[in-house]
Amino acid sequence: SGEYDWEFIVLVRNEITKRENFLIKSAKITSIKTNRIRAGLCLVLCEGFAQKSNKVNKLLKVFAKNYKIEDDFNFLPEYLKLKDISHAVKDGESKEESKQKVLPNYRYLEELAAGRPVFSYPLTSGGFRLRYGRSRTSGLAAASINPATNVVLLDFIATGSQLRVELPGKACAVTPCSTIDGPTVKLKDGTVKKINNVKDARQFLKDISEVLYIGDILFNYGDFSEQGHLLMPSSFVSEWWERIVESKGEVAIEDSKKLKNFEEHVAFSKKYSVPLHPTFLYFWSQIKYEDLKKLIEYVYTNSRIEYQKEISGDAQKILYLPLDDKIKRTIEILGVEHYLKGNSIVIEKADAFLFTLGYGKISFDKALLKIGQGFSNLELLKELCGIDIKDTAATFIGGRLGRPEKAKMREMDTNPNVIFPISDGGGVSRNIMVAAQKSNITAEYGLFHCDKCGIDTIFSTCDICGSVTNRLRYCRVCGKRTDEVMHHGKATVQKVKQTVNLGPYLDRAFKRLGIVEKPQTIKGVKGVFNSNGDIEPLEKGILRSIYGLNVNKDGTVRFDGIEVPITHFKPKEIGTSVEKLIELGYTHDIYGREIKDPEQIIQLMQQDVILPTFGNKNENAAEVFFRVSNFIDDMLVKYYSAEKVMNVNSSSDLIGKLVVGLAPHTSAGTVGRIIGFSKTQGLFTHPFFHAAMRRNCDGDEAAVMLLTDMLLNFDRGLLPDSRGARYMDSPLVISSKLDLESIDSEAYNLDIVDKYPLEFYEATLNYAKPSDVKIMQVKDILKDPDKTIFFTHDTEDINLGVNVSSYKTLGTMLEKVSQQMLLQEKIRAVDVSDVARIIIDRHFIKDIKGNLRRFGTQEFRCVKCNQRYRRAPLIGKCTKCGGNLVLTSSEGNIKKYLSLSLDIAKKYNISSYLNDELNLINIELSSIFGEKVEKQTSLLAF
Repeated sequence: SGEYDWEFIVLVRNEITKRENFLIKSAKITSIKTNRIRAGLCLVLCEGFAQKSNKVNKLLKVFAKNYKIEDDFNFLPEYLKLKDISHAVKDGESKEESKQKVLPNYRYLEELAAGRPVFSYPLTSGGFRLRYGRSRTSGLAAASINPATNVVLLDFIATGSQLRVELPGKACAVTPCSTIDGPTVKLKDGTVKKINNVKDARQFLKDISEVLYIGDILFNYGDFSEQGHLLMPSSFVSEWWERIVESKGEVAIEDSKKLKNFEEHVAFSKKYSVPLHPTFLYFWSQIKYEDLKKLIEYVYTNSRIEYQKEISGDAQKILYLPLDDKIKRTIEILGVEHYLKGNSIVIEKADAFLFTLGYGKISFDKALLKIGQGFSNLELLKELCGIDIKDTAATFIGGRLGRPEKAKMREMDTNPNVIFPISDGGGVSRNIMVAAQKSNITAEYGLFHCDKCGIDTIFSTCDICGSVTNRLRYCRVCGKRTDEVMHHGKATVQKVKQTVNLGPYLDRAFKRLGIVEKPQTIKGVKGVFNSNGDIEPLEKGILRSIYGLNVNKDGTVRFDGIEVPITHFKPKEIGTSVEKLIELGYTHDIYGREIKDPEQIIQLMQQDVILPTFGNKNENAAEVFFRVSNFIDDMLVKYYSAEKVMNVNSSSDLIGKLVVGLAPHTSAGTVGRIIGFSKTQGLFTHPFFHAAMRRNCDGDEAAVMLLTDMLLNFDRGLLPDSRGARYMDSPLVISSKLDLESIDSEAYNLDIVDKYPLEFYEATLNYAKPSDVKIMQVKDILKDPDKTIFFTHDTEDINLGVNVSSYKTLGTMLEKVSQQMLLQEKIRAVDVSDVARIIIDRHFIKDIKGNLRRFGTQEFRCVKCNQRYRRAPLIGKCTKCGGNLVLTSSEGNIKKYLSLSLDIAKKYNISSYLNDELNLINIELSSIFGEKVEKQTSLLAF
């Protein structure tokens, strides 16, 4: 109404994000409660709109017209274009428009941290070769690589590790897939090998001098559809070849199944006009035309051929070429397996290599004639051999290590066993056993009164008679207890500082539990941040301490894990017997056969969970929940005088138990069921379950807790009063049944076919939009959620490969960076000098300057009571307890990366500008702290 035709008005009134900053210009606005900085709107615009602009643009195309807002967002296409250009060059290079359909994207390198390697630069030959499809453990932003790749990359990538990628999205969790191609490597003796299994990777690891090609990375069509990213050209792979054969008819399909050797493949290709199978192709598009020309001339004029007979009737050629460094390098880039013998390059099984070059088919003069006709590499090879030669290296994408995988029991600061405040009474470790030995401790507690016993207490249930107590309030004006919300015209409070003798409370708790042998440590908390003063009974803390369990802010025991999708599993992979699976409701595999064999592939039910078990006792979910189960039963019997409900005597007894999955920043849990355990650190569950938690699998983590634990111990009254803590990451609501129409819409884009059509592969060559190609997705089966779904690429075992990243097992930052640089020197697709520059510029220098700034504004801490002071008291001691004061920021913390930075700068020849900046920092630190002899080991020593 009035001047503006608005249908609604939105008042932006966020929570405080920076408590130390105040507004001056726009302060004291009546509709806003605070003058402190509130950055929520900035977060929405930057991380919501700007960062997700591709997805926003995709969605607007669907509904912008309906809401008549097309004109409001007509700037988006131009913004996206500028965004692509700005991230398409390295720092310092000029930003110019390009005719390329998709530009290289350097954005994933901008936040590179030391110790986390770059595996491939954007769209760079030798990087991750993009392959389309979905494994049993990919989709919903997760991608798969060959387990041999994990090993060759020095174990930095493990199952569940986050990979920051160039496209289609920002990141992905990584899982193993044994049916895609692994790396091609060069050994120290000059041998070039393709490695496709973990055994070979481990065998040759120490001998690798260069990683020529990292191997495949498998992304499903659904991820491109979700992100709205153009389909990148597909490399020619076996599944594409199979679709071409299928297009030739049933006879061709049957004939293709009988093919045994190279000669038969050649005859088949000629008969049905089918390209040569990818098995017999090399990376012909990755060498220059001049290099191909020289290779052809060299092979035609210098070849010596011998024959070997491995299989009866299948004679294979062995090619000997005189050693020439340039020719050898060309053969290496082609990915041709070979070795050196004396002064010769030896290529075994050289039939395909020679055939593709036309050797033995046409004369050298005719070959020279064709070379001069201006063909592309692949066109020339087709002319020479007479068969269509496809590009097996169409798209490489960049990637680096993001967050390493995680599976661990949730820990709070000081790892408390119970939400019970003791202030400083228990020392730095918050030990209730220590606090109980003191006559009195002072902390903030709620006010309660037991009418039956006639005493005041700090518990909502009397720890003497077990009666429910009455909650009282405290008047700050008169200092009296009351049951009134307002007293003397002022609001009363439910929590107040009280001095209590903890000993009797603890003695009664031990007596009630019947525990004679008391634990030495029961960790409480310094204080609670709820306004009502609610705390947990000491009995829960005693039992958790006995079982080595840490409590979360809401009273539950959580287990955090990296989210990894899985749609199908084999019984052998999860350690669950066929008989037990049948008992749980699994009767048939995906092909309709009854389950009898642990090798059969079974479709996972949507709310079933496979827990991680790799690692120590707090990283092993089976071990953690075994202890939680026993804690629950002990609590039921000894504290509640009830019967056991868990009855878990071993980890196998956990199978069939119910859990609740909960993602950070959400308040709705989803009920799941444990059906087995993986030997990884990934939280495997159905994509629909992840989506029900409002998450995808791009490297994020979620928590699981036993349903019984949540029902017994979750207490909303324990939650802090701040909005984020009270309404996020807490199971305020739980969903017992997963509804496909209520999950996150990203899961609807998951493709569910066993093969992609020929039209898809052909469309990728033209950078088609995902919407231009139709592949069956989850959104097509919403009315039939139990329909059997499929995958395109199987894997031998989901536990294959690396189960813990070397980033976590390497100790110091020096070790991490040394291993990182060692790996990056070997990878052909990485500019190691540029990585060195980024590490120093974006990580080390920022860290040194930031710590130096903190050193100048640091606080002082009492070693005895942990009291902190902005400025040191004049008496030079703690005014609270008389303890000694120490600095909170040390010289060592400031200079920890300086020597390492100088070593890297020296070894990798970084720019003079960055060198000068490092030297100036070194001079400044020396002027502050003085010259000292450095004891840190040099990077050059590794």
